[in-house]
Amino acid sequence: MVELDIILTPLTLDRMKSGLRLIAQTIKSSHRADALARGLGFQSNAELRARLGDDGVCRLDPSAFNLYLAARGFEAPASFLFRAAAHAITLTAVDGDDRLHMWGWGFGRAERRGDGRWETPREQYDRVQRYRDELKDIAVADQVLRALAMLASVPATKTVRPDTDSYRLKHIAENFACAYPDGETLGPDYVANGPLIIAAIHLGFRYKTARDSEGNEWPNVTFNMSQSHLLELDIACRPNGARAQDRRRKQQARQYGSLWPQIRAA
Repeated sequence: MVELDIILTPLTLDRMKSGLRLIAQTIKSSHRADALARGLGFQSNAELRARLGDDGVCRLDPSAFNLYLAARGFEAPASFLFRAAAHAITLTAVDGDDRLHMWGWGFGRAERRGDGRWETPREQYDRVQRYRDELKDIAVADQVLRALAMLASVPATKTVRPDTDSYRLKHIAENFACAYPDGETLGPDYVANGPLIIAAIHLGFRYKTARDSEGNEWPNVTFNMSQSHLLELDIACRPNGARAQDRRRKQQARQYGSLWPQIRAA
């Protein structure tokens, strides 16, 4: 089950309200505002506004959010509240790094256009801005939440570790079974590179960028995460993946000892 804490600031609140407006268009704005306040742990929208300057950390409370709206005849699953929060988290992360986009980090290599010529620097810049706009779409919220659910139990390390590549982690996240607090299925389902990075940023992980052999910015980043914990997650989520198969081979080799090469050959 996914759980979510969010640092509440005036900007974060505005962004959650905007996200909720996109998600729950049939609910009156006043009801959305009061339900959101309850979902953030306050008794009313008035109390929320009065205490907004405290900038505290709020644990989302989907039950209070749902009960308020259900009493007024509206159906409001937990996903409404969580998607609004994930949307705000995404916009904050995009503000914090001007190279973060839907497909990872950085400008990467120039691409060849349909007419056969290579992108100009301006065209490459415009393409990355389109990727950033894709990341800001409310539909991306579920991907961020899947990544948050998978990464929530991963311990941080003092240093950034090499085997924590965001592209590998996004594959683990999209195979991770998870649900909203009310039981609605969240994953497994698709997760792009950018939403995975956003989830890691929100959980407080640091990330390291890189360049390829030609000096182009590399789209994948690495994190200060426990490699051993990620290995166990990878094997559990992808039992037929490369690391799971490698572990089975090593276990079989230990079990059969010197007979293992003959058994494999047979």
